[in-house]
Amino acid sequence: MLITADDYLPIARRFEGDIPWLYLDTVDKVTIGIGHMLPNAAAVGAIPLGRNGQAASDSDKQTAYAAVAAATDRALRGANAFQDLSDLRITPEQSADLFRSKFAEIFAETQRLFKTVGGGFAAWPARVQLATFDMAYNLGPQGLYSGFPTFRTKGLAVRDYQVCAEECRRIGPSPARNAWTRDQFEAAAQDARGRPSGLPGQALRSRRTGKPAGRSGDPSASA
Repeated sequence: MLITADDYLPIARRFEGDIPWLYLDTVDKVTIGIGHMLPNAAAVGAIPLGRNGQAASDSDKQTAYAAVAAATDRALRGANAFQDLSDLRITPEQSADLFRSKFAEIFAETQRLFKTVGGGFAAWPARVQLATFDMAYNLGPQGLYSGFPTFRTKGLAVRDYQVCAEECRRIGPSPARNAWTRDQFEAAAQDARGRPSGLPGQALRSRRTGKPAGRSGDPSASA
C-alpha cells in the first residue's frame, strides 16, 4: 500500500516548518510554506500570496521575491529573519494545498525512477516509503536516484534496509532529520529479521485497517 500526502505531512512540517512568508533556505533558494521551493522569479506568480485577506498583485509578488532573493546575508539566520521583508502571506490551508500539489509531483517522479528498484514503492514497508520519500523531497527525485547509488543498488534493490540506514545520510539536513531517516530504515531492517519495532509503518497500517496502532499513531513520533 502506498503512502499518501497526509501520511507524510506531519513529517514534512516537523523538518521543513510551515512558513507563511517567502524566505531563503540553507542553499539560498526562495521558499515558502512547507519547504515549497520556487525555482525562479516567475514561479512566485502561482503562489496565492495575499495581504489582509486580499490577493496580492503580480507586481507585489515580484517585489517580495526580489527582496528575499537579495537578502542572502540572512539565510543562515533561518526563516524568521525574512519576516519583515514583505507583508505578503499565505494561509495554513493554502500552504497545505501547495504541499499536496508538490507531494503529488515529487511522488510520481520518484515512483517512476524507482519502479524497478526492489519491486518499486508499493513493495516496500510504509516506513521505508516515508524515509525514501523524505530524501526525495529534500534532494529531488533525480538527486536521490543519481546521488545515492549504494543506497539504491545495494540497499533498496535487494531490500537490505540496514544498508539503506548506513547510506541515507544527507549533507544539509539537520542531524535530527538524518537520524529520523536512519531510524526508519533500521526499524524496517529489524522487522525483516522478525523483530517488530513499533515505528511508523505499524502506525500507518493501523490507521488504515482499524487495528490497534501500538506505541505510536504519529508517523513522526520516532525521531
